[in-house]
Amino acid sequence: MIKEELILRTIVPYSSLKANSWAYDFTPSLEIRQKYMYVQCMGHYIATPNYRVIRRSNIHSYLLLYTRSGAGIVEYKEKKIVLDKESAILIDCDLIHSYYCAPQSGEWDFYWIHFSGTCINGYLQEIINSLTPVNIDLSNVFHQIYNYSREYNNINIIRASTAII
Repeated sequence: MIKEELILRTIVPYSSLKANSWAYDFTPSLEIRQKYMYVQCMGHYIATPNYRVIRRSNIHSYLLLYTRSGAGIVEYKEKKIVLDKESAILIDCDLIHSYYCAPQSGEWDFYWIHFSGTCINGYLQEIINSLTPVNIDLSNVFHQIYNYSREYNNINIIRASTAII
């Protein structure tokens, strides 16, 4: 029997993503991981109604989800939250969470970013505890973070961290 604390990553159902979806993993140095908030991976998915990431936990990162169009559903802290156009939510990925395409939306066009760092836990817990999706256009911010994260050096890591904040 698997205990809930042991649940790790689920496999993303890539067959439920449109062809122009993308995702990138980054490999920061030990110095960056010890000193800064840093991007672990990020992407832009256009998901079909079959897209589901169910019951993930113990990932040791934070996840920022931002909906460009359509809608997604996030199940987190025993709540079900609809992420519609231009809404965003921040999730502590150590806790059990699920997210998937909302049945009525057809497709869910969204950006996502996993980030971590030794300096962010207390800061982000205040934001997460409110658990209210924010309505804001974050498209340009995601592009900036991606561009900074492609070349991992201290200056760009600080720029990406600032953009996330």
